[in-house]
Amino acid sequence: MMIDKSMIARAPASIRSLPEELPVPAEFRQPPPGYGPVPLWFWNARLDEDEVRRQIREMREKGCAGAFVCARHGLQTPFLSEEWLRLARAAVEESVACGFQLWLHDEPDASADATIALHPEFRARSLQIAEHLAEGAPLTLPIAEAPSSTIRNEKSEIGFLSAWAVPLGSGDEPAGESRRLTPESDGRIAFDPGDGRWRVLLFTVAEAEGADALNPDASALLLRLTRERYARAVGRHFGRTIPGIFTGDAAPRSASDRPGGAALPWSSLLPGACRERCGYDLLDHLPALAAGVPGAARVRCDYFATLSALYTRHFLALDREWCAAHRLAATGHPLAEEPLAPRAPRRADAAAACRCLDIPGVGNRTAATGGVRHRLAASIAHQSGRDRVFSETFGGGGWGTTLAQRKASADWQLANGINLFVPHAVYYSVYGKRKRDDPPSEFEQEPFWPHYRHFADYLSRLSFLLTRGKHAARIAVLFPSRSARAHFAAGGPPLAEEERPAVALAGFGAPDRLLLARIEKDLQALCDLLAQLHFDFDFVDEEGLAEARIDRSRLCLGPERYELLLLPSMTTCRRRTWERVRGFFEAGGNVLSCGLLPYQTGEGEENDAWLRAEVLELTTMDPTRVEHFSASSARAMGRAAMRPLKVNRDHGSRVARYVPSAVPLPEQRALLMKTLLRTLAAIDVDLDCGDIVCHQRETADGKIIFLANTADAPRRVKAVFYALGHPEEWDAETGEVRRLWQYARAGEKVTMPLRFAPHQSRVIVFTGRDGVRVERANFHVRRIIEQEEHYLVEGEAWDYDRPLDTPPNCSLAREGGGRWAEGIDQGLVEPVALGEVWDLRVLGDNYLVLEDWRFHVPRSGQDPALLSTFQEHWPELPRRRPITGDPDLEPLERELPDEVWLQTRFHLDAAPRGLSLLLEPLDVPYSVFVNGHEVVPLQTGVLDPRFLTADVADVAVEGENVVALRLSHAGARALEPDSRQRITCDLVPEPARLLGEFTALTDEEGSYRVYPGTPEQITTGDWCARGFPHYSGALEYSQMVTLSTDHFGCQLVLACEDPAVLVQVLVNGKPAGTCLWPPYALDVSDLLFAGVNQITLRVTNTAANALLGEARPSGLLGPVRIEPYTRLSVPVPKE
Repeated sequence: MMIDKSMIARAPASIRSLPEELPVPAEFRQPPPGYGPVPLWFWNARLDEDEVRRQIREMREKGCAGAFVCARHGLQTPFLSEEWLRLARAAVEESVACGFQLWLHDEPDASADATIALHPEFRARSLQIAEHLAEGAPLTLPIAEAPSSTIRNEKSEIGFLSAWAVPLGSGDEPAGESRRLTPESDGRIAFDPGDGRWRVLLFTVAEAEGADALNPDASALLLRLTRERYARAVGRHFGRTIPGIFTGDAAPRSASDRPGGAALPWSSLLPGACRERCGYDLLDHLPALAAGVPGAARVRCDYFATLSALYTRHFLALDREWCAAHRLAATGHPLAEEPLAPRAPRRADAAAACRCLDIPGVGNRTAATGGVRHRLAASIAHQSGRDRVFSETFGGGGWGTTLAQRKASADWQLANGINLFVPHAVYYSVYGKRKRDDPPSEFEQEPFWPHYRHFADYLSRLSFLLTRGKHAARIAVLFPSRSARAHFAAGGPPLAEEERPAVALAGFGAPDRLLLARIEKDLQALCDLLAQLHFDFDFVDEEGLAEARIDRSRLCLGPERYELLLLPSMTTCRRRTWERVRGFFEAGGNVLSCGLLPYQTGEGEENDAWLRAEVLELTTMDPTRVEHFSASSARAMGRAAMRPLKVNRDHGSRVARYVPSAVPLPEQRALLMKTLLRTLAAIDVDLDCGDIVCHQRETADGKIIFLANTADAPRRVKAVFYALGHPEEWDAETGEVRRLWQYARAGEKVTMPLRFAPHQSRVIVFTGRDGVRVERANFHVRRIIEQEEHYLVEGEAWDYDRPLDTPPNCSLAREGGGRWAEGIDQGLVEPVALGEVWDLRVLGDNYLVLEDWRFHVPRSGQDPALLSTFQEHWPELPRRRPITGDPDLEPLERELPDEVWLQTRFHLDAAPRGLSLLLEPLDVPYSVFVNGHEVVPLQTGVLDPRFLTADVADVAVEGENVVALRLSHAGARALEPDSRQRITCDLVPEPARLLGEFTALTDEEGSYRVYPGTPEQITTGDWCARGFPHYSGALEYSQMVTLSTDHFGCQLVLACEDPAVLVQVLVNGKPAGTCLWPPYALDVSDLLFAGVNQITLRVTNTAANALLGEARPSGLLGPVRIEPYTRLSVPVPKE
């Protein structure tokens, strides 16, 4: 593949000089294009141009900045066919017209089949490791394939490679040199263990999924078969409407491809590349990859380093070069990013992979939080001048995932450096099996889609703001990937439950699995502790440390300047890495060890001995000595765990040691860490609540501090910031910028009270010059108004139900001095509790998901009239299977009969005025009958654009009603799903649904009975138990409430205690706002008046009820009240 090298030097769109100033408030309120969510857009059915264009407009209207076009399960328009490319051109045209960014998505598995079809030798390979125990008797093992000596010259790629016997000692750990076993002439391995106990390891090269990501010729062909076709079709839009291309799930594969599996990635190129890099034949040291034989650490480190080099050079670098030559940003995330152990065999080097991407990213399954991968990707971006870091997020969370859960996850990710969100996903359709393809949907299948713009704008504002300036971290944490490689043994025994207590004590000489578990556990605990103490930090890997400059006692990588290098538990580092650690200390930098000290390099025994001596000299501690912390008191434990080790008297820098895991009490552990860190690095943020996470940025004219509450409960926080200028709050929900008036200042130290609702975020910005402020007050200060003779300090009580201990008072500070003053206490006003009975309006048809189908394969000549009577003895369809990475056919699809009859039923108390049957399309002809009458379903787009409805009001009867399907499978064939990309058929019906104006209540047997009409009133509580078990949509609750004139000296807040899952508020017919997440409270002061008022709440749930037939709690689950916060004012004289 020829690439114009002159174009590669161009800076990709995602790498630019970082903006140095804060945005103006108007720009924050409405950020530039490109900062909103950019969902994966699953093209997963037979595509229609008008529908493609409509969906683009719909996403744009709801605040999505763009979308990644992604071939997905259920696709019936062949990927990269002429029809696909025609639709891609139409999508680009529509995107140009409406200001939408259309990103390409090239998951390598999608085109690997074509690559392998042209060149079967490009199929990925894996090194399979079979293990057998030999003890007490000779062992004979057949080898299916003839022994292959040609493997050694790397021409033949499949089959037996070699066999080895490893002696075992106590604890089944290796105890000596391994022995190579030669196959017998009959193709068997024979081994006599004698009196010993041995592990016999058989190494075989096997085919794996996908194309070989380690082979440059395979990668070049993969690019040519996919990218070049896109370039011919829509290339003139590259770098403009098409900003970049997403390479997802690209990693070296093993056949088992599962954590702990006895397989490793392989390629015919690996042995030669390892020989060239490391100077020895990897094939002579294969046992080290699976057992802790002597020298195993070096072999493992060399294997993974070679693997990583081939992967980055032969796949990721080629990908990035192609993108740069075509003015595209290369982005994506490889597989298996967390935790350290599975990461090693799947990708080898996370940091190196991130460096090869213009926009590094991660996968964030579900709406979960936690882990280290987000910060690792963000750290590489911070250190290399990349301003965006993306997360493919929310996939697999299920249809019940709420916007509140999404927002809480996004907040945590923002605090860890993510600022480009790729929600998983917008589904072109969810009919049939598609709804089980890793939901939820970020599209109109969700009833909260009309409100999605609020969420998109929230993400857009924060993503924009948190790219300004540069990340402000003072601490660099060395990422222990080499230690993970050194102790990863493929197929080794998993960590047993009884071994877990020993993990915290594992040290030199411990089994690999214990050391690997400790390295991973200590790293996560250390990161959690730093976050709890609000010390922002970056990871730096060994390659990054080697490239870093040391300038005036700072470790400098790109724009980042670190004053403390923190070493987590690590056993292995390169010689040059420790030389850099020592060099940093000698140049005036501080070093803190927080766990195991390294004792091996993975570069040979001579270098190992050098490292041990150097570690001892720098830290005064022997890294091979196993520590035992057994003090008699918490204080003594703290003293033992925290030790100053060495001081650089020329610069005042220090080497210190603190082992948090040795301190059992969490409070003491955090206090000791905080105390120590304050002596080693300057502090920027100090909060008295560990549930708040933060992210800090600096600009030329200010400082940005993003804070997020990770707790399910409200938090009252005393916040201390070290910054110049006056503080402002930049509200990402509304786009408002508000001056904060209530804080105390002592030099750069600013102290202020902050309150957080559950999972609430706040952005505090320091900018400009300091001015008049309230340093102390016993109420919430809203504003300061300067008048002729005094300052008027206005606000309201912190709590609506707790009186002030003293009259309202405050201490005002300004240039030239300060004054204290007191106002008049207005007292409390009683809150207004709304009643439990509400007037009800149903904003849409009700749904009821019917019992699953019973099926029958008719005999020849069997009378179809049988279908009009429900057949209790027919078996039920098996439960539908979710689509996973290894999709499978439904049982009925494996042996398709020519015809299948299916039945379900529903019970009517009386026939409603309007009643419809809601069905999903099938890929075979079928007929629908209700009580023996054929009905015709039409595509109406209810719930999903492809869903069908049939009017059944005229054929439904009081009592039992039988719904039947006759499916013709004649000539149909269920093809096996192809790799990860496409299920190929929908031949088994999904459960049917009723649709109409009715309620559904359970009878004594637990079955649903349908009653015509809907109630005029409803009580507070789960609407599923009140006739709407499978309703997905909005119900409108209304009631009248009377307020006295006393309430209008207060700020009046309407608070809903537990709406499921979001609530839109109208007061006297006027919109007050929409609450998508906590706090479910709005200021409605300006919409209320004395006397009778109408309160209307429109509560919306998720699609889980209607799509899955699950009665997820929905509606107003808790009380509603109007909370009066007393308005207060204090005049403070100027003189």
